[in-house]
Amino acid sequence: MIKTREYSEKDYINLIECVEKLQDHIISVDNLWINIRSPEYWEYYTNNFLKKIKENQGIIYVVYDEEKMIGFIWFIIEESCPEDKYEIKPIKIGRVSELFVNENYRGKKIWHSLINLAEDYFNKNNCNLSRIEVFVPNKIAYDFYHRLGYEDRIADVSKTLKT
Repeated sequence: MIKTREYSEKDYINLIECVEKLQDHIISVDNLWINIRSPEYWEYYTNNFLKKIKENQGIIYVVYDEEKMIGFIWFIIEESCPEDKYEIKPIKIGRVSELFVNENYRGKKIWHSLINLAEDYFNKNNCNLSRIEVFVPNKIAYDFYHRLGYEDRIADVSKTLKT
């Protein structure tokens, strides 16, 4: 039976495994072949984000099928910084930083339920905007977010140079 709940410390090892699977997926769709997963990746990335969660009203939800973690979402709330006042209105932003569902469970509306949890949280915390960073070569995720009404806001285009 598939269940979603808030993250606790007992989920740490399972979360790391999912973070590594997510990075492996990103590597597999990277058309420039520059993404890697160093041996220290999981520790640095996961611990860094757990710190951000505590500092920025964040939450992690985990999804289990029985004893197996099959997905997660982590998100934070960001405030406009003082420098932003010269370019944008002061707003409160809900940011989905990572969302992962094991490939064997995709197509079962788990992504939808996780996004809904984040958006509900953002609404309850008076956020003006929900943002999700997506690796464009990850076409499945990119297209999924667009189907949910997310729009491109900033583009970061790349070109490989000869060295």
